[in-house]
Amino acid sequence: MNAVDQSAYNAGVIRTSGDNAYGIYSQFDGATITNSGLVTASGDGSLGIEADGFSSVVSNSGTIATSGDGAFGIAPLGDLIVVTNSGTITTSGLASYGILSVGDGVVIDNSGAITTSGDGAGGIASAGAGARITNSGSIATNGLGANGIESGGDNTTITNSGTIRTSGPGAIGIGAGGLDAVIINSGTIISPAGYSIVSAAPNATLKLLRGSVLVGDLEFDYADSATLDIARGLSTALHFDTCVCGGLPATIDAHGAPLAVSDEWVYTADVTALIAQSQMLGDLTDAVFGALDGGRAAGEAKSTSPLGYAPENPVARDLAIFRDGAAKPVREAWVKGFGGTRDQDAHGLDMGSEQKLAGFVSGMDFFAAQGWVGGAFIGGSWAKADVEGSQTLEARSVFGGVYASRDIGTAQLDLAALVGWSDYDSERQVADNTDPDGLDMAKADYDGWFVSPRVALTQPFQLGPQRAEVSLSAHYAGLFLDSYEEHGAQGALEIDRRQVHLLLGRAALALPTDYVHPDGARTSLTPSLGVQGRTQFGDDDVEGALEGIDIDFSTGKDKALGAFAGLRLEHETARGLTLFAAAEGLVEDDGSTQLSGKGGLRLPF
Repeated sequence: MNAVDQSAYNAGVIRTSGDNAYGIYSQFDGATITNSGLVTASGDGSLGIEADGFSSVVSNSGTIATSGDGAFGIAPLGDLIVVTNSGTITTSGLASYGILSVGDGVVIDNSGAITTSGDGAGGIASAGAGARITNSGSIATNGLGANGIESGGDNTTITNSGTIRTSGPGAIGIGAGGLDAVIINSGTIISPAGYSIVSAAPNATLKLLRGSVLVGDLEFDYADSATLDIARGLSTALHFDTCVCGGLPATIDAHGAPLAVSDEWVYTADVTALIAQSQMLGDLTDAVFGALDGGRAAGEAKSTSPLGYAPENPVARDLAIFRDGAAKPVREAWVKGFGGTRDQDAHGLDMGSEQKLAGFVSGMDFFAAQGWVGGAFIGGSWAKADVEGSQTLEARSVFGGVYASRDIGTAQLDLAALVGWSDYDSERQVADNTDPDGLDMAKADYDGWFVSPRVALTQPFQLGPQRAEVSLSAHYAGLFLDSYEEHGAQGALEIDRRQVHLLLGRAALALPTDYVHPDGARTSLTPSLGVQGRTQFGDDDVEGALEGIDIDFSTGKDKALGAFAGLRLEHETARGLTLFAAAEGLVEDDGSTQLSGKGGLRLPF
């Protein structure tokens, strides 16, 4: 130990043996001890590093190994000591500990690996008040009553985002024995032969965050003053040991998520996928109606000029469908593929999701006359909503419908309606502390049908030398879902029949630019931009059951306003075959962004 600045640094090898032997020892206040090398100590009561002084700092990024009854890897015995381990600590022997602290206000941070073996051994133990213990690494113990993290002082906060594994009978993953203890977990605690978490004093708070995986019962000895806080986005089936002196916490906060409580169980469910169904419905119907718009060129939805005809004024071409009887109505067949992805940020009960959509739609004009055209279409799609670490919802849909376009002066009125059927496969991850892996999967398969009428009005006009088009559109989408019941896991969710009603509208400005090739072929490039809004209406209350216990909750109203920009490329050959492709980006004020694309062909006949 350096007596000048009270510091000790080891980057080499220190080996000691014998009872009560230690590798590095300091009794100075404010000492700094750093090990990046190897420290070994063998013998009962042996210590790798001991710091007794007030406000010392101990840091290990190397390896500490001790063996013997009561042997410790690091022993900070003074107040306000900070211990950081990013290396490896191994101990073996009765009541041996990786890190043992007895002072008040101690801070212990483990991002490395601590392994202990022996009855009554432990990974990290603190006896003083006001301790702050954090584990983002790994702690493994083996032995009767060998605990992962234990604290006996009041006002202690224990945070685990790493992994704690205990394998001995009666062992505890995290145990708090002082008043007003707070335990925060987003990591994994595996204690199959004992308890995952135990609170043995009044006014305890347990916060379970997303990512929590527990194996082993929970126990609150002073349940009447305890609080259980379960974060949104975490589905749980938690079993509590209530046989001896434990019970369910008096306060359970699921932050608005479905919650059910029985004698020994607490169940919660993340319902993000149910909320996402509104967006999935809107995106599907938007894509299908976009296919109808993209199935024909503006102004040519009713007729086509003779091949090789290229009027000097493109606006006149689009507005004058019939010219001196030269043009004639034609019918077209068309097919289109579409796809897209949406990223939704978390808000309310919606924990955010990544959504994908892919599909096709094909149609044919069955009637074409001067000033209007009508036809029908069919199609299919696949969609998926993925809530990271929580659940997935897949939908396979088939649909069909009719469409018609009508000239109203120089404007074009488009009408369409579709009806479809969807098959849903749902998988929801449940944190179940009675499952050997701590996680189980609740699954469900159910159906629903949807209907959507749409109206759009497009007005072309001249903007200086540039042709322009303004369009307004609106459509309703209604989804009518069957009831379903999950299976395969504790905390199964049952949902009664329900409906989703959505209204979507958009306004767009397009600026098409045409190039007519010498052989009569035509290429057009059309940038566009605009605004889009959607709002969900009707009853958003959902009724059902969670593990057989009746529940009801609200999914909230899905509403958003956004702005979009897109680009469309189209090429019509001299023989009348048209190929087209388009891409669009959308940003909405609810934290959602969407990228979509489409492409296809049409052919007159």
